[in-house]
Amino acid sequence: MEDLLIYCPDTAALVAELQAQWPHRLDVEDPDNPRFLIEKTPTRRKGAKTLALVRCRPDQPEVKAGLEDLAASGVIEVLGTPDFVLGPLVDDVRDTGAGDANAQARYFSVHDMTPRPVLDEDGQPTGESITPPLEIGRFA
Repeated sequence: MEDLLIYCPDTAALVAELQAQWPHRLDVEDPDNPRFLIEKTPTRRKGAKTLALVRCRPDQPEVKAGLEDLAASGVIEVLGTPDFVLGPLVDDVRDTGAGDANAQARYFSVHDMTPRPVLDEDGQPTGESITPPLEIGRFA
């Protein structure tokens, strides 16, 4: 079993390619929110770009083959495994030089780790902040 981080620079291009090449893996019931029907964590979005962690099982070789076909067409990029992309789990990978710099640049272009203010029950800042986790997801 292999978990891969998948980056997509243009979601509309991915949806068009899925409709043409892999329609059984695309759910367009909600046209404003098409879903790629593979085992993955919830997709992170930033503008037209998306990022997801996809599970490739040995008993489903068509998933990895399909991802490779989509990557060959240029609509997605397989960044690699989380360990390859992010290197050792440290406080701030961007400052350590660990992992793959090009893959990290794409990863962090979607996954924003800017600290966010903690709000109280009235929606007012408490003066504290929370930083999103380094990983966008993990399979149990």
